[in-house]
Amino acid sequence: MDWIKEWQEFDSNHYDFRYPNVTYNYPIHHSLHAIDEIVKNYPPPYTLMASGGIDSQAMIYAWLLSKVKFNVLSIKYVSDDIWFNDYDLENLELYRRKFNFDLEYREFDILNFYNTNYHDIAEEYQCSSPQICNHIYNISQIQEGTVIQSGNMLSIHHVPLNNPILALYRYAKKTKKLIPFFFLSTPNLAYSSFTYLKENKISDPYLLKTSIYKDTGFEIIPAKKSFSGFEKIKKHYHNLYSNNLKLKHRLHTYPNASRETFDVVLRFPLLEKYDVRHTLFHTNVF
Repeated sequence: MDWIKEWQEFDSNHYDFRYPNVTYNYPIHHSLHAIDEIVKNYPPPYTLMASGGIDSQAMIYAWLLSKVKFNVLSIKYVSDDIWFNDYDLENLELYRRKFNFDLEYREFDILNFYNTNYHDIAEEYQCSSPQICNHIYNISQIQEGTVIQSGNMLSIHHVPLNNPILALYRYAKKTKKLIPFFFLSTPNLAYSSFTYLKENKISDPYLLKTSIYKDTGFEIIPAKKSFSGFEKIKKHYHNLYSNNLKLKHRLHTYPNASRETFDVVLRFPLLEKYDVRHTLFHTNVF
C-alpha cells in the first residue's frame, strides 16, 4: 500500500486512495500483477493467512494461478477445550480439497490472549478491535518471509477500512513483513471491481461480493451467510463473564452499540483511547 498518501489535519487522519489512470475492471489480471510486485519487493516464503471466507479463497485462487510458491495458514481458536471457529473454516477445507494446496492449521488459545497480550498489542498499534489485535499477534508469530492478508477491494461508495482495521497497516509499516490488504496492494487491483459494482444491482453486500468474484473469474465456495469467526467466542465470553462485569464497564456504551459482554469489556474501554480522531478516506470519483 505504498501508493496511498496519508496526512493529519486538525482532528482527522486522512488516507488518499486517489490515483490517476487506473483501470476499473479485470481483477484477476491485476491480482497476478500484484503478486508479481510482492515477489519483487518482499522476501519468501509467502504465507497467506486464510479463514473460510470468499476473500481468502479469491486470494488463494490468484496465487494458485500465479504459480508462485506459497503456504496457507489458518488459525483455530481453541480455549477451554472448545474449538470456536470450526464452522468458519468448513469452506476452507472444501476449498483445499478442490484445489489441492497445502494448508496448515495452528491452534490458538484466544481467551488466554485476551487475558495476557491483548492490551499490549492494542497499545502498540492504537487498536480498539479485539479481532484485529488477535490477527496482529498471530501474524507476529510467523518469523520468516512475508505474510499476506486478503482484505477487500474498494467499493464505489465505501472504503472497507476504519481506524481499528488500519492497525494492520500500522503493523505492516513498522515490521515490513506484512501485506495487510492484498486486494488494495496496487491501485489497479484496488479499483478493479468498480465496473462490475456499477452494473450490478444486488443490494446484499455479501451476495454482491460473491457475484463479483464469480463474474470476474475467481473460483470460490460461498457460505450460506457471512461469518466473522467470532460468533461462538462472543457467546462463550458472555457465559463466562457477564455476571462479573463491573459497573464502569457497563457504562462504556454508545448509542446503537453492541451490548455484548465481549464488546463491553474488551472493545469499548479502548474506543475512547484510540478512536478519538476522525478517519477520512479519499477515492477516485467513478
